Amino acid sequence: MWRRGLLSLVVCDSSKNKSYLVVTICWALIGLHYCSPLARAQAPPERTLQVVALTGTALEAEGSFSQFGNIALNDAGQIAFIAGGGSGLYLQSRDSISPLALTAQKVPGRDSLFFDRFTSVGINNRGDVAFIASFFGSQRGVAVFLHRAETKDIRVIVSSGDRVPGPVFASFQDFLNVFVGDNGEVAFTGLFRDTDLGAFLFAGTLQPVAVLNMPAPGTVGGQFTAASVQALAPDGTILIQAGVQGGQASSGLFLFRAGAWSTVVVAGQTAPGIGGRFSRFSNATLISTSGEVAFEGAVIGGQAAGGIFTTTNGTAQPVLLGGRPIPAAGQRRIVSFSPVRSNLLGEWAVQVTFDDNARGIFLFRRGALNLVILSAQTVTGSSARRFIPTGDLALNASGILAFAGETVQPTTEGIYLWEAGQIRAAITSETTIPAPRHLRLSTDVGLGDDGEVSFTAEMSGNGLGIYRASQEGSNPRILMGKLASGTNGGIFRALGETPSQRRRVAGQSRLAFTAQITGGTATMGVFRVSGETVEAVALTGQPVPGLARATFSGFGHAVINSAGTVAFTCSIDQNATEQEAIVLAPPSRPLQVIAITPQLVPGTSLRYGLLASKDLWLNDRGDLVFTAELDDTSEAVLLYSNGRTRIIARSEQPVPGTNGEALGTFGSVMINNQGVIVFDSVFIGEERSGVFVYDQNQLRAVAISGMEAPGTDGEVFRGVARPAVNDRGDVAFYARWGTAGRGIFLSTTDGLSPILLNGQSLPDDTMRRLTEFHGVTLNNQGDILVSAAVDLSPFPTALLLVRRTAPPGM
Repeated sequence: MWRRGLLSLVVCDSSKNKSYLVVTICWALIGLHYCSPLARAQAPPERTLQVVALTGTALEAEGSFSQFGNIALNDAGQIAFIAGGGSGLYLQSRDSISPLALTAQKVPGRDSLFFDRFTSVGINNRGDVAFIASFFGSQRGVAVFLHRAETKDIRVIVSSGDRVPGPVFASFQDFLNVFVGDNGEVAFTGLFRDTDLGAFLFAGTLQPVAVLNMPAPGTVGGQFTAASVQALAPDGTILIQAGVQGGQASSGLFLFRAGAWSTVVVAGQTAPGIGGRFSRFSNATLISTSGEVAFEGAVIGGQAAGGIFTTTNGTAQPVLLGGRPIPAAGQRRIVSFSPVRSNLLGEWAVQVTFDDNARGIFLFRRGALNLVILSAQTVTGSSARRFIPTGDLALNASGILAFAGETVQPTTEGIYLWEAGQIRAAITSETTIPAPRHLRLSTDVGLGDDGEVSFTAEMSGNGLGIYRASQEGSNPRILMGKLASGTNGGIFRALGETPSQRRRVAGQSRLAFTAQITGGTATMGVFRVSGETVEAVALTGQPVPGLARATFSGFGHAVINSAGTVAFTCSIDQNATEQEAIVLAPPSRPLQVIAITPQLVPGTSLRYGLLASKDLWLNDRGDLVFTAELDDTSEAVLLYSNGRTRIIARSEQPVPGTNGEALGTFGSVMINNQGVIVFDSVFIGEERSGVFVYDQNQLRAVAISGMEAPGTDGEVFRGVARPAVNDRGDVAFYARWGTAGRGIFLSTTDGLSPILLNGQSLPDDTMRRLTEFHGVTLNNQGDILVSAAVDLSPFPTALLLVRRTAPPGM
């Protein structure tokens, strides 16, 4: 049972981080009598529990934008946009940017729910913003929200789990797009019953516009099967794209206005100008308030496979066809179209990709079509010199185009404006994110001997980064959107996760990580952090030392030791053949390939199979332990030491302490500075697993399924995984026990004891309870760092540091 002692709550000074909480609780575990042939539990030493960070924590640190997504532009020039890989929703008005909703921020009126991902946004001319966002916390789901400009409040329009109105007996599961009219009405596409789509309108109440089994106009008895909203005009006119069954057409485009329907075009109709018949439609939008439409139509049997068409007085005409040379684009041919956007004044724009992968944007104005933007065009208002359109676009009544894109030499991501023949940067990765900025915690954690905590988290608007924490608060270490060294102007776009869910924090604050790069001369790299310095270790396209005509093509994950040596998994392109490898990178010395497919494993007749997706660990002596799949589909744990590689555990090897069970697959591995190795394994043919220690050529079990789990009133382990070891030989690991138990346990010379168990309350006045555990690691002082979920969240929501405050045996 638990006996609680000291409880304290400290709120850091507001000049540092007024939202950062440090909570400590002191306890002792007593009465945990545990008998096992492996260990005998005793009362563990006194420990303190510190909450290092919580999902939703606000940072005062400088940050920048990255990964711009969906954008919307109104006639007043306001831009609503999503940034940071869907982690933040923002509004730019004139020269100011304000956050509307952020990942890990509490959903208004729902204290137990946090915003997760933002996927779609629309804005009207009053500045009201409708958006779609998923949420997590005490429950998971997705909803359509409306932010009202006048009151600055956010309300939920409809949420997953709500009943679908109309002749459908189902509940909403997801939402695909959203539009908001000038009177505040909201139109959206909803998903239900896994694959069914419907078009809906909210104008005080929620009503179906086009859903399954409703009549489809102009199809002679047809009924809608799946329908989606394509556009919403200020007067409430809705453009619908829908599939049809039971009529004379299989699909079509339709207008719904003031309760009345009209047909725009249907499949099977003749495609004017090129012959053949329309087969399907996409990328449709309204281009005037009178109901004229621009759309992409696929054509069967014509002189072209399709293109962009417009309707005038009910008649369709081709405007831009795919597959034909475009003189303005140097005779390039269009191979695909992406969004068509309009200002409802008869003007519209579309983004295209050409046959040489160049991209461009066409603008139709006053009856003429012009190529206004092409890859490599110059940019003003940015330090970069060339431009590549990459994402969504919008067009307002002033003829201003807004679109997502990136520049090169050097690289910036951003939202750019085209006006009067000039491109200028509006918001880029060089733009500072306005406060507040919230953290959403990830699973990857690291803990140094000096007590420095390192963890991965997503900062709203910026994406996944590496952070460090101290009593003074959290500071960013690697921010997405910043320049990546050695890449000739590339910037960090996405951080690589560590599959084992624990990261090495070596001496002098050394870290290693993998990251995706945008722009510059590389698409991905391995990087070494020493203090505040970040340097590239290996980059895609870089030659692999010792291998002829071989270059790096991708990276898995990386670890580092206190000497600064980095080990990483990677993929290699050699003579157009993809191989996987493990590489060592000592400071100021050439890279060294330790293992590569399909070479023989030393001392065996087996060859390496998979390496890049497997786990590895490096100690300060330079010993490297890693897992690999072999060419006979078995798996192995291998040790590289003093220039030699050998297998220390392999599939089908007997499990010590069991009656004939055998090791199967391997997950996490780790080696300490004394050469003690820990790993986990799922047994062959069983839903059983174990955590093992390999020391001085001996293999022993720390914990296996079926053993009694201490502190659980006689329950037994159902599964154990993700071990971590320190130089004293202490092993921390994750375990499932009983029917729904979850916990972190510690094995020391004093025995086996629980550290954190689900159902335990956080030591604050919220009484929130731990429900699941993700990453776990420990340092040589016996401190343990854990990322945990609170109150049924599917994601980590708390970063917990368990400090040892008494010597062993007390």
